[in-house]
Amino acid sequence: MNINEDKLNGLLNGTKVRKILQGYIKTIGDLGEILEVRIKPIKTYLDSESFSLVAVYKLKIKTFDGDITVKKIFASAHPTLKKKRDYEIGKSITTELSKNPARFLKIPKSYVFIQSHGLYLREYVEGETLGQIIKQENGLPDNIAEPLALSLIEFQKIKILPSFEYEARANFADLNKNISILEKQQHPRSQFIHSQFIEVCKELDQIAEPEIGLSKVLSHGDFNPSNFILTADKRIAFLDFGSVGFRNYLWDVARLCSSLKETNFLDIYSRAKGHTLGEKDDKLFTAYQKYFNLLDLTHVLVWGL
Repeated sequence: MNINEDKLNGLLNGTKVRKILQGYIKTIGDLGEILEVRIKPIKTYLDSESFSLVAVYKLKIKTFDGDITVKKIFASAHPTLKKKRDYEIGKSITTELSKNPARFLKIPKSYVFIQSHGLYLREYVEGETLGQIIKQENGLPDNIAEPLALSLIEFQKIKILPSFEYEARANFADLNKNISILEKQQHPRSQFIHSQFIEVCKELDQIAEPEIGLSKVLSHGDFNPSNFILTADKRIAFLDFGSVGFRNYLWDVARLCSSLKETNFLDIYSRAKGHTLGEKDDKLFTAYQKYFNLLDLTHVLVWGL
């Protein structure tokens, strides 16, 4: 058993997790003694070099008054400091929203990042992911698309001190990584994908002004249906801040439209924003969407997901 497998197995073991969490109980909440931890894995990954975990920890707790209660918390882990960034940005955003509350947007409270285990713990949010809703409804319903657009606009207006650099232009690191893997594998579609990527970069170079300009907003970075939950009070909870940055306002819109395989959300977002796209913005959106289409394609070819 390698070190990554050992860490992953430990984070899936209720007895071991109880011991880990008891030391951070005051950070999670003034709860008392953790009697038991039940674990519901959502997604796990393990290879010789890395691991990842997404799970719900259900804590059975004895309070200071002697009562027995149950609390759910959301857990995610990675052997690098990736989840530390998620924790720090989430905490910064919730601090800012405590000063300027949002109407449609909800950000789960960040509890703690336990560096020794690469483990990030945050508030558990009840509700359905947009991915689940889209599957049930065969698309994103308008009555959800509008509050999603309004919550994105609220998110874009958040002012936080970045622990990361502003991006002068779109960061294509994920696609570059996937293309490199496909080329090493000598995949039959790698040359075609590489040529399409070059074309996207050329398109962006031709309309550099609106993309490289100084007007940047807070961007989620991975604006896809699995990263959002519709809560009982019809708010949209944003999850996973590992890719947050300051980018052009169309970046996240294009990411979602690529995931949905349609562009209706762009119209809904534009109406909610009270903004009409100019010719250069329209070309920029098209180039972004081509990039995300390629990213999704290479992700399937490389990872089979």
